[in-house]
Amino acid sequence: MREAQRFVPLGGAFIFYYLDSLEPLLVLFSFVKPMTIYLKVIKTVALKVKESDSIGKVKVLLHDKEGIPECLQQLFIKGVRLMDEQKLVDYPIIKNSTLHAYVEDSVPRILLMKRPYIEGTIMVYSRINDTIRDIKSRIGTKEKINTHRFSLFHENNFLEVDKTLGYYNIDGGSTIHMVFNRVEKLFIPVIMPKPELVKIEISIASTVCDVKTIIESKLGNSMDDMDLYLGNERLEDSKKLLHQCNIEVEA
Repeated sequence: MREAQRFVPLGGAFIFYYLDSLEPLLVLFSFVKPMTIYLKVIKTVALKVKESDSIGKVKVLLHDKEGIPECLQQLFIKGVRLMDEQKLVDYPIIKNSTLHAYVEDSVPRILLMKRPYIEGTIMVYSRINDTIRDIKSRIGTKEKINTHRFSLFHENNFLEVDKTLGYYNIDGGSTIHMVFNRVEKLFIPVIMPKPELVKIEISIASTVCDVKTIIESKLGNSMDDMDLYLGNERLEDSKKLLHQCNIEVEA
């Protein structure tokens, strides 16, 4: 009868021998599988905000301070997830409140967004399952523009707000374009000689003469005695108002 066996560990394997022989009897492999563990790091960050700031603005502030892309942040208070479009006062969140930030473990993609009113591009962090509405919200917060005032295009295609980046096959490094939406009517402030500040509603195609007519019908001032100025520049009656003035549309 053969003598008892012995084994010799070798790397990730065990080799068994008979004691009276160098001939291996059995080779068993032992594989060590990698595993994932999660380390929870708690850090408190103080941010200076206003009650009227949106949750999206808070995410921008956290990004600026800690370098965490907005698209990877989820903010909570008392177990309630905070939505980007809502304001702090909506929840309500008061002075010295503590919000909890959950940061997703993924690599964001960077989109380039070209603006129509200034040369150059800005970077927008995103994920493949983000909707166009999510992207518009981040752009609106970063640029301080109401999201209803602009649309986004990619390769000449209009991007619907409910569709995702994945639906349009928009990859990281892609360029999207901001286009301002056409507004048929807007309100403008007019400073009267009294002095008095009044707001009148005009069409985007209104001429300076049209504006004078509206003022006359609203306040009773005669057009013949009226001149309109932007700063020290007198506006010509026959020209469209928007062509002579850089007037912002009021939301």
